[in-house]
Amino acid sequence: MVLSEKLTSLNNEKQALKTAFTNLGFDMSSVPFTDYHTLLAKLVKGVSTTLTSTISSTSVHFGATLTITGTLKDENSTVLTGETITLKDGNNTLNTTTTDSSGAYSFTYTVSSMTSPNLNVAFKSKGFYLSSISTIPTITVVENLFPLLFCNTK
Repeated sequence: MVLSEKLTSLNNEKQALKTAFTNLGFDMSSVPFTDYHTLLAKLVKGVSTTLTSTISSTSVHFGATLTITGTLKDENSTVLTGETITLKDGNNTLNTTTTDSSGAYSFTYTVSSMTSPNLNVAFKSKGFYLSSISTIPTITVVENLFPLLFCNTK
């Protein structure tokens, strides 16, 4: 095989790798071929993620609506956009949403039981990003006694 054929073959393989990395979600627009090995290492090891969460209140009345917000970032504190976040009560999926351009997400949750829910938000592993879970602080559901004041007026 002559040198020109070897260079053509090498260039074809380089293009095939670039296409494969792009299909896995890597932005290859500014990655030189000499750094492809770094991307391959990330694929093998995986990139850890951090999912944060905050809740608008932890002591609420039955029927109250809460807001749960947070962000999803990778191990380099880079925000992850367009990723699916799932709100769960134990193992039961309640809702899903997608992170915005700032890596942020938001859910509303209406308290529908006097039993405290066991809420968490989760990001399921995708591509080379590893899964992460954030547990929501315990919500205490308190009785709303105010309506009872007007029911017993004898």
